[in-house]
Amino acid sequence: MLDVHPPHQPVHGIRDFLLHLLTITVGLLIALGLEAAVEWRHHVHLRHEAEDNIRREIEDNRKDLIEVLHAVPAEQAKFKDLLVYLNARAAGSNVDIHNVNVGVKIGTPQEASWQTAAATGALAYMDYSEVKRYAAAYQMQKKLDSAQDASMQPIAALLGGLSTLSHDNLGKEDAAIAARQVHEIMGHVETMREFGSDLGRLYDEALKEQ
Repeated sequence: MLDVHPPHQPVHGIRDFLLHLLTITVGLLIALGLEAAVEWRHHVHLRHEAEDNIRREIEDNRKDLIEVLHAVPAEQAKFKDLLVYLNARAAGSNVDIHNVNVGVKIGTPQEASWQTAAATGALAYMDYSEVKRYAAAYQMQKKLDSAQDASMQPIAALLGGLSTLSHDNLGKEDAAIAARQVHEIMGHVETMREFGSDLGRLYDEALKEQ
């Protein structure tokens, strides 16, 4: 808050009045300039801190994503092997499989730094093109999260069903049900692979030095 004090001595004539008015004006301008400079420095600090945090978060998310995508080919191969076995059992063929070891690696991308930057208003002090790149990456990240969540139910149903069965008591109907579940899971895995590939490119774009 700025304080304006009356003159300490009586004002004699228009000349003294104008001089006093000029003094007040200059003082106010200096005070406002200093206040604006302090505010500007605060905004710059807020922006740089938010940028550093977001970039570190995206770098960590990208490392996590690389691990997830690296696991996809092996996951798809195991589901294909399981599907061959289940289709054969559903058709009545007496085939065997030595073990069933299937699963999907789930990523855990974070968005706390992005949400904090939005909540504190730091995004308003960044370049529009920079914010646009970050936003595109985090939006695709949400799509991948949703795809991963959607895959959990059929995976849990498949593993839960198979855990109560063995090769000897796996009937045609049970095998057919499990085969349909595997088909559904493979579709989810492919969707996650596609979203993950797109997300990897968006991460790279977001981390580019402009």
